[in-house]
Amino acid sequence: MVLYYKQAIDISVEIQEIFEQMFAISGETQEEELQQLAVQLRESVKRVISVFCQKLGDNLPELKILFVRLYGIIEKENVREELFKELIHKINVMCITEILKEEEDFSTYIDGLQMACKCGFSILLAVCDTPCGSPDFSYAMGEKLRQLGLNVNLSTKYRASYCALIDGKINLEEKISEISPLTIRCKLNGAEIDIKSRGFNKIGTEDVYVVQAGASSISINGKLVTVKKRGVCTRGMSFVVYDKFEGCVLDSVNFDTLCENIPAYRDKDSRLVREYIERHPEVVFLKQKGPVYPSENLSENEKNICENRINMYTLTENPNLPCILSEYIAEPEGIVEVVRAPKSYIGTDGTRHIEEYHGKYLNVVNGHRLTVGQPEKYKRVVYFVGGCDVLGIGNRDEGTEASQLQKLLNEYAEEEGFIVENYGHALDGMSIEHEMISMLESLPLRPGDIVVGLGGAEVYNPQLDIRPYKYGELFWDEGHLTENATMLIAKGLFDKLKENDFYREYLQYEQKVDKKSGSDYGLSHEQLSELHHYKKTLSAFREDKLERFNRIGSIVMNCNPFTRGHRYLIEESAKKCDCLIVFVVQEDKSFFPFADRFELVKKGCADLENVFVIESGKFIISSLTFVDYFNKKALQDRVVDCSDDVTLFVNEIAPALGIQVRFVGSEPHDKVTNQYNRTMERMLPLYGIEFVEIPRKEREGEAISASRVRELLKEHQWETISELVPDVTLEYLKSKYGET
Repeated sequence: MVLYYKQAIDISVEIQEIFEQMFAISGETQEEELQQLAVQLRESVKRVISVFCQKLGDNLPELKILFVRLYGIIEKENVREELFKELIHKINVMCITEILKEEEDFSTYIDGLQMACKCGFSILLAVCDTPCGSPDFSYAMGEKLRQLGLNVNLSTKYRASYCALIDGKINLEEKISEISPLTIRCKLNGAEIDIKSRGFNKIGTEDVYVVQAGASSISINGKLVTVKKRGVCTRGMSFVVYDKFEGCVLDSVNFDTLCENIPAYRDKDSRLVREYIERHPEVVFLKQKGPVYPSENLSENEKNICENRINMYTLTENPNLPCILSEYIAEPEGIVEVVRAPKSYIGTDGTRHIEEYHGKYLNVVNGHRLTVGQPEKYKRVVYFVGGCDVLGIGNRDEGTEASQLQKLLNEYAEEEGFIVENYGHALDGMSIEHEMISMLESLPLRPGDIVVGLGGAEVYNPQLDIRPYKYGELFWDEGHLTENATMLIAKGLFDKLKENDFYREYLQYEQKVDKKSGSDYGLSHEQLSELHHYKKTLSAFREDKLERFNRIGSIVMNCNPFTRGHRYLIEESAKKCDCLIVFVVQEDKSFFPFADRFELVKKGCADLENVFVIESGKFIISSLTFVDYFNKKALQDRVVDCSDDVTLFVNEIAPALGIQVRFVGSEPHDKVTNQYNRTMERMLPLYGIEFVEIPRKEREGEAISASRVRELLKEHQWETISELVPDVTLEYLKSKYGET
């Protein structure tokens, strides 16, 4: 539909230019041929409008009505100039508003601004912090922006102050400074215009206490019309498209020109966020709002922040600077630990994760900041998503927003069964919304789960506004919060949950499970045929061997080699179901060949009457479904994606055999296998399959593991090996490797 609006603007501009000529002709005594020219022009315009209205068909009826009215005006012999211009203006307002209001691509938005200029609208531009820095803001992009009527290519003006006012295509005023903040004040058709810009660390001589980060604002008749995120100036370029004739704002947007992809921000949730929320009506979405750093009446701590330039960079270099963080972190190295942003990476699941880290105050587990106090059993999940405020830069593990909310839920709503997860990242230079939505897309959200920070209803604790601060200082630098502030934010969220009965009504939604029916799982035609054949084999096995059983369980094992720990897990699992299917991983990428492993498990379980040992085929823990399993050693500090393997199991394998429960052994050492267990724990119940985790069998306080057996085998420590493996495995090992 936007294409129609763009075509309408082109037509509108063309018609306006033609009629300006006509009005000039009709206003003078002209020769007959000039009068005929006016008639020809009128007929030409009528044809253009007629063709466009036919093209519109039933689309955009309001726009079509305006063009039909315009046709009617033009058809008259004496066209009233004021009526014509009024109608053209209405068309332009409607079209420019529709073209710009949802646009999130920076380059395409500039195209829209150029159209707005052609229509005579005003462009107000202010920069906060920096006008450039994004790898996607090229010199060519700067030239495209300059075509609006600017004199400066902003792609090279890193952290400069900059503001401009363009009226139509006339540059009324433009200012840039590498050293100081800037202001443009003027009148535009009677309206008081005030545009301010401050690049990073651009401090005027009159500023005694001012934060380092930039600032910007655009006000019209004293009213702020620029976008703010959580009440804070948004970094990059803020544009306001203003209709000086009607005195109204047609669009206001901010582009973070330091970030890759140059994300757009508006006062409402972005289209990307709204679409995501609409796809998940069974999930609660809340948006917490933090305090705004004050510009006046600063506390002693806030004055210190300004005077000593306290921020995460200066504290990393010199953690002995006077800082409020020392109230709860005594050691300088501890301060460095919490203010330094942990490194992140894109995992095999295509989403961003934080590198594993274990410190005194900051810990990262399975790719995410540790939330203190998480219960072992839970019913619902609260996901905190966002940038460094959610991650908790400057906070101890127990002081993050996520941990503070978990504490309140544990103390006052334990029966609700909430677990809180911290999906915060230090995303400076990246698009937070794109990163977070990408991450959430990988999660099996369940009815009643809660996502905090992405969008939805805003939550604000008014106690954050009390000054002097009732609960202690809220800021440790100009943009990051103390644990006093995170406590109040968490309290506001808890109160919101409690007021709404913890949104229990969302639990009534049916779980939306993507069965991927008809999906090819990314498999080739040949592989799909193999899957179909494997399922037929499993179904035949079920009819032949399993018909008499009600509760059918399964366990998947590599058995590299078969140990007493494996035997214990099989025995314990078999006690909890009518029959147990043991899948032995068929992929031949282990130390011991599949044929040998399979035979050891069969012989080692021969005495268990309700246990059936079968091949896993190519579709359970294989290079097709979970390739990272065979590179576990190199991926111990990474988050892996095993969802394809679990999805295939629940959609294809389990139904073919009637499996109702899947057993696993706990995994205290191997982080890849533990992630696989956690994925199954989340996903299996969504498909009606029970997940049961059994503690591993131990010897001298250590879980028995096949990797330990392989280490001992190198040194032929047969006595120790005999304590870890059953007789059938011991005999096999001795026959293959000898006793000396």
